[in-house]
Amino acid sequence: MSQALPPASGPRSGAVIWALILIAAGVIWLLRELDIFTAQNMAVLLRLWPLILIAIGVELLIGRGSRAASTLIVGATIIVLVALMFVGPSLGLAPNVGVKTLSLSEPVGEAASARMNLGVGVGNASVTALSDSNNLIEADLRYVGEVQFDVAAGAQTVVTLNHEQTTASSGFDFFGWTLALDPSDLHWNILLTPAIPIDLTLNGGVGTSHVDLSSLQITRLAINTGVGDSVVTLPDSDDVLPVSVNGGVGRTTLTLPEGAALIADINAGVGETFIDVPNDAAVRIQIEGGLGGVTLPSAWQRTSGEDRNGVWESPTYGTAASNDRIEIDYNGGVGGLRVD
Repeated sequence: MSQALPPASGPRSGAVIWALILIAAGVIWLLRELDIFTAQNMAVLLRLWPLILIAIGVELLIGRGSRAASTLIVGATIIVLVALMFVGPSLGLAPNVGVKTLSLSEPVGEAASARMNLGVGVGNASVTALSDSNNLIEADLRYVGEVQFDVAAGAQTVVTLNHEQTTASSGFDFFGWTLALDPSDLHWNILLTPAIPIDLTLNGGVGTSHVDLSSLQITRLAINTGVGDSVVTLPDSDDVLPVSVNGGVGRTTLTLPEGAALIADINAGVGETFIDVPNDAAVRIQIEGGLGGVTLPSAWQRTSGEDRNGVWESPTYGTAASNDRIEIDYNGGVGGLRVD
């Protein structure tokens, strides 16, 4: 004769374990948001990840038959990890990333124009114009890793400034983030001459970027934004300016000045794209693909396409001269597009 067993009371072992894990993750996240945990504390956690494998192994050996034992193992592991995150940096468990400082400069010399390829690493970046200087480029850097700075002087001087990550100095690199660092502690401040035309390529790193080109003579611009919010102010130009923007992760803001004339190819990444155009500008925009909303000025008219894909023109586009127009080819990513 079978015997009916009463239903089990209380939460199951798996539910208790997952509850503890979620609570621990929430506490760690909260401490990071409150700046109680720094980037170095987080680096300690990732450096000690093998403890999680050890805990899983112990739980498989002795915890499977006992809910109390499983809970004890998981709880003890969480307590040990959080405690080591607190004290790890003072015990030397956080990676030593070797922060460096460097000042660079190069005179204009005989250059009539320049071609520049600038790439930054972890840290907030700024690019703007020099004032009262005979230099072609000046840079104030606080960084990790190595910096490549090459100059080939001539009628068109070629400048290369790039960040080179090294294993010894990167700490724990996780999907491109140097987790042993706080990007706000590092910076890449770059100033360029407004005296000669510049063909400019910018490669972003990890951190916020502010690029003010309004006072520069830019003949071509290519930007790869990297990880972090990017704010770019474009220059006024006597000729139509070719612009290429490849979005990374973060909000991208492009500000166009009065009188701007350009042909822009924008490939959005992950994050919102915001384009600020002058009032009464002659603009034509072609939009294709993307996940996110599209917001355009109400006065603009669609000339082709349907839904979020198509071509729109501002009221002044049809009567404007070709060298007074703004042409934008936008390929959407993950995030909305807003044009004001």
